[in-house]
Amino acid sequence: MEQKKKGCLGRVIKLFAIAVSVIVVLVIIAYFLADDTTGSGELDCDTLMPRIVKLSEENEGPFAAKILKVSEVEEVSRSETLLLCRGSAKWSRGEDSYVEFHWEKDSDGDAFIGYKRS
Repeated sequence: MEQKKKGCLGRVIKLFAIAVSVIVVLVIIAYFLADDTTGSGELDCDTLMPRIVKLSEENEGPFAAKILKVSEVEEVSRSETLLLCRGSAKWSRGEDSYVEFHWEKDSDGDAFIGYKRS
């Protein structure tokens, strides 16, 4: 009888571990789907801006300036495949300048973000 209880408990623990694993995978998938934007109509400049700041933080190298913050954000243009925005940026090297940043989708349906000083 004791052996049977141990066997059942082992199966319950395995099923619980599988259920937790499935939930974790679903949460991860939901996170990435929520972060992926399928069209510019679902995105605005204020939502895109933190992603651009994060992208600039990933720049490496001795001359890579990072964006610390962007203010006065405005939409320059929008289509189904492009969202173009502009704002006043504070850079890690102390300078202020305008920055243009964008989200675009190529002909394969892949989306990209980028920025440049303007």
